[in-house]
Amino acid sequence: MTTADTDISDELLEPALYFTKGAGHINPNKAVDLALIYDIIDNDYVSYICGKFGEEGARNIAREVVDCSKSVPEEELNYPSILLAPKGSATSKVTRMIINVGPVRSSYTVSLTISETSVSATITPKTLTFTELNEKKSFTVSAEWSVDGPPTSGNLFVEGKLTWTSDDGIYVVTSPFVVSALEYSY
Repeated sequence: MTTADTDISDELLEPALYFTKGAGHINPNKAVDLALIYDIIDNDYVSYICGKFGEEGARNIAREVVDCSKSVPEEELNYPSILLAPKGSATSKVTRMIINVGPVRSSYTVSLTISETSVSATITPKTLTFTELNEKKSFTVSAEWSVDGPPTSGNLFVEGKLTWTSDDGIYVVTSPFVVSALEYSY
């Protein structure tokens, strides 16, 4: 996902929306030379499923005995795609954890691209510096609607992406970012 090619057109040869293109088209050359990966394991998915469907539902999906003592809400699932749904004038935020699987001594700077000015979003910290292989670092993404508020008709989603670029420019790690005006109940 983070190494996929995302410049994809829809059936009308227009730039595809994020929900149409998904994570993008796989790029095998980029996939074999990773730099940063999101820290997620099977039990994280089970904890997420427990939160959505309870122990019986998780057991049916996993087809084995599961431990539902921990529940992970969907906005906190450490997944590369990020969706935030700020309510009113409140700020919505999530934290993600990534692991350095690239060069041992490396630094990455984030940039954020958003399709509309109706959203203000920030990522902290702006730079992640690694000194070890498999070192973990976290970052927080937050978003809020501008003073005009969220869109009330038409497309209720604002699309964007966050991109971590290595200081040498060799590695580029991208995650889809969507801000929704729909009311979600996590």
